[in-house]
Amino acid sequence: MSYKEYTPHVLRVILSDGSVIDLAGAVEKSGKAFIVYYEADRKLLEGKAFHAFTELIVPGSGSAYLAFTTGNSPVFANIQSITAGNDILDIEFREEASITGGTQVNLINKDRTSSGTSTINIVKNPTVNDEGVIIDKTKVGETALGNIQTVSSISGYTPWRLKANTTYLVKLINSEASDINALIRLEVLEE
Repeated sequence: MSYKEYTPHVLRVILSDGSVIDLAGAVEKSGKAFIVYYEADRKLLEGKAFHAFTELIVPGSGSAYLAFTTGNSPVFANIQSITAGNDILDIEFREEASITGGTQVNLINKDRTSSGTSTINIVKNPTVNDEGVIIDKTKVGETALGNIQTVSSISGYTPWRLKANTTYLVKLINSEASDINALIRLEVLEE
């Protein structure tokens, strides 16, 4: 069976100038295969995919913070918060924050065969001098519609592409009287 008789997928690349490259046609002409990786898979194989997690206790009628500062290159990031079903937290994602101190949070290379380290510095419960500019907000817990959402993603369906050499702040706000335990997860793909 020749390639022309069986084409299970059509793969095209659209360039920034609007031109289209038909990769199926390129494979047919060259007789060689293309291997296409999603960005996350490529970064994992390069040892540049990292993961961090930490638990924060958000005091009743108070706030707790997770802050991270990017290195010399932009990064892609997904941020997720997890709480118990009835706990309600507002979560703000802020850029250009000013912080000092805090407890170091380890970033783990997701390629467990790699010795690569991250350029990002993550701390929990820093002293916040300036919260910076809010760039996103979400809620975890019981929503206005009465639905319970125990996992909330600040990133939505698309990761953030974050600036280099910038401090970002995740602020968890508790409007309830009692403390809330929240788990924060951060996934990072470095350049």
